[in-house]
Amino acid sequence: MARMSDTAPDAPDEAGEVRAEAERARPLDHGPQTGGLPPIWADTFGRIALRSLQAIIVVVLAIGVVFAAITLKLVVLPVVIALILAAAFAPLTGALKRRRVPAPIAALVSLLLGVGLLVGLLAIVGAAVASQLDTIVSSASKGFGQLQTILSNGSLPIDTKQIQKAEQAATSYLSSGAFGSTALSGLSAVGNLLTGLILLIFVLFFFLKDGPMIWNFLIRPLAGERRARAERIGHSSIRVLGGYVRGTALVAAIDAVFIGGTSLVAGVSLWPAITVLVFVTAFIPVVGAVVSGIVAVLVALALGGVGPAIAVAIAVIVTQQVEGNVLQPIIMGRTLSLHPLVILLALTAGSLLGGIVGAILSTPTASVIWTAAKAWRGVEVDDDDDPGTRRRKARGARATKPA
Repeated sequence: MARMSDTAPDAPDEAGEVRAEAERARPLDHGPQTGGLPPIWADTFGRIALRSLQAIIVVVLAIGVVFAAITLKLVVLPVVIALILAAAFAPLTGALKRRRVPAPIAALVSLLLGVGLLVGLLAIVGAAVASQLDTIVSSASKGFGQLQTILSNGSLPIDTKQIQKAEQAATSYLSSGAFGSTALSGLSAVGNLLTGLILLIFVLFFFLKDGPMIWNFLIRPLAGERRARAERIGHSSIRVLGGYVRGTALVAAIDAVFIGGTSLVAGVSLWPAITVLVFVTAFIPVVGAVVSGIVAVLVALALGGVGPAIAVAIAVIVTQQVEGNVLQPIIMGRTLSLHPLVILLALTAGSLLGGIVGAILSTPTASVIWTAAKAWRGVEVDDDDDPGTRRRKARGARATKPA
């Protein structure tokens, strides 16, 4: 009995400890959950106000970035162009490195090829356009007048006064120096073209040589999931940017050869300038093909008459249909998955900020931003979107297929 009296008081103490432990583990009731915010910000209106403030901060930061980029065009524009060219020539540099070519030599070979292509393209464009620009403008104006006559003599209710006003406005703009200054505003604003070219060459070399190393240095402060997201963004953005540039260049070359060749066969004497115009404007999505097609038809109408104009018009229509339904899906895959409205808005913003250069750079920039947003959410660009990767995988599958 003494032994039982010694142990009996311990039971209530143990039960009390269990209850005390349960009380300590129970979450405290702080009243309505506000997410740590003061009550004034916890209701619906307060949350809307906070979201609006966050949106205003983001817009202000974006405006600041754009303003800084415009102010520092001498640095920003060569860096952006170098990044685009580095993405385009990344497969060549990577192939040389995989063949145990030292990184500096691989970058130098890619750089020489890239600079050679750019210099050759600029020389061809300059020789073709500079010597025939006035003739193209006058021929297009003449063709527009002939088209006006054909339409006014037909059965369609055409307002000739509005057509004349549009013709005068377009002719005065194209014939004046404003067209040249606007078209080259992205380059003239750089200040010193030679300095920009030198900076472009050096930046392009280091992008080709140490591109992955530079990106790893930039994302070094990140860790864990954030670093993985940053790596996905870099990989996907370079893949999309390079695929866009290479695909657009190939499609532009095909369009230029077909439309320029049709102009040559139709007897249009300005076919070299038309070919160059089609190639250059193909880098401006949606708008470029329409503008170059209209100019080509008007020039053919002025120099050759109705027959050559109809032939060139058919070539333009067929080329655009083949480009949109066959060439771009095959060559570019899903590289540029942007809605046409987004492309038009990006073109407008790029043209206002950087002239013709801004218009050319706007679409790949928008595509990279969209790709980065998808990569941040965990959606990475599939290697199968790259036609070169598809061909390599197909060859590998055939090579490993058992006999």
